[in-house]
Amino acid sequence: MLRVLKRKTRSFIHYRSVQRFGVLSLGSAREVQPRVDATIQAFDSSNMAIDQDLNLIKGRPIDWSRRWSRRHISYVAFLDKEPLGYLWIGFDGWHVMDSDPSFPLPAGAAFLYDAITRTEWRGNRIYPAMISRAACDLRRRGFAELYLLADQSNGAAIAAPRHAGFRFSSYEIRLHRAFMIFRWRTTRPPALTATS
Repeated sequence: MLRVLKRKTRSFIHYRSVQRFGVLSLGSAREVQPRVDATIQAFDSSNMAIDQDLNLIKGRPIDWSRRWSRRHISYVAFLDKEPLGYLWIGFDGWHVMDSDPSFPLPAGAAFLYDAITRTEWRGNRIYPAMISRAACDLRRRGFAELYLLADQSNGAAIAAPRHAGFRFSSYEIRLHRAFMIFRWRTTRPPALTATS
């Protein structure tokens, strides 16, 4: 829900969203293959030349340096050399966007955020296949769980991770943003209860 409110000469945007909390136990992650002959590659701060492909997927230029400096990893799906989608894995805390506050992760956990598939390639299991590849890599590195927050109003953002083995709790995080200042009204999630 997006509303623009005006007061005298100032205007500001007030944004509310409801996020569902998901967890993937890496020992029970499902192997998912994309429906197209795509390859999925991992990129870290040692090979940042991928920035142009990330911008092409995002649809606009972004400064990715903050993510690289925090040692986050990007998984990118390609068909031949054409980038189809990406997702990011963070290790220093979980958040919704780069500028959001970060909350600490438990030991052995990573956080999936900012996943996108180009519109013309959606419906080809690219997102769950990227999750599957990331889960496999993280398990080899000794991680036990992968977390994510998914917008409750976006059915695909919940269905695709579920296909890769994510379980979503009934716990919700309500985000309220105003004046470009992020206000979080949240508490620590209760014990995860899977819902179908």
